[in-house]
Amino acid sequence: MRTRNLIPKSAYEGCRRTPVSTGTPEGLVVQEVQGNGYVDHRFIFPEAGAARQFNNIRLGVVVPIRGRKWLVFVNDHGEENIPEAKDFVVRFEELDSDIPDSPFKPWDEKAETKAFYEMALRSMAARREVGIETEKELAMGSDANTIRQYEAGELKLSPGAYAVFFGQPNFGQNTVIPELDGKCAMNLCTLNTGWGDMGNVNLMFNVDSEGVPCAVWFEASCS
Repeated sequence: MRTRNLIPKSAYEGCRRTPVSTGTPEGLVVQEVQGNGYVDHRFIFPEAGAARQFNNIRLGVVVPIRGRKWLVFVNDHGEENIPEAKDFVVRFEELDSDIPDSPFKPWDEKAETKAFYEMALRSMAARREVGIETEKELAMGSDANTIRQYEAGELKLSPGAYAVFFGQPNFGQNTVIPELDGKCAMNLCTLNTGWGDMGNVNLMFNVDSEGVPCAVWFEASCS
């Protein structure tokens, strides 16, 4: 069985942002959208499968990719507020074809709220260690507000997926189109981390001629 450990490349380096003027990679569909006196474009990426939502992916998820079963781990090693490509490692472990897919996880408000609180604690500690902000500035930030709300029993999170595998990437700002050998990348997963202002992370990937994952790209943006 094959195993691939892939460190994502930044989708902002060497990837297309205006494919209409420079040609489109194979698999990408471009639709014209009529605006108020202008024409915009909508980009539809090829999909590895229908979107499936998980509330916890820390133990890995089993998903089908190109006729094979893979156990996929996404490890976020970054503890600062702004995610970077170097913070991530994506591991693909091939499994027997009769292994069932991972079930979608139900919403667990208590566990998710605690995880969100612990993320704020880690972020606060990292920012304090960097030393750019004063204690007064830290106390006025979003991490401190999350910590205060949780400890007062007032932190409420809306039900939502920790991660969405496959489907379409969800870009908070500009669309970027990674490609490999002229073939458009697919969305591996969108991580709803909430960084910055409702930000998320898109991890896009491509496969080789045998359908084995061989490249991953990273994109992060917020509103």
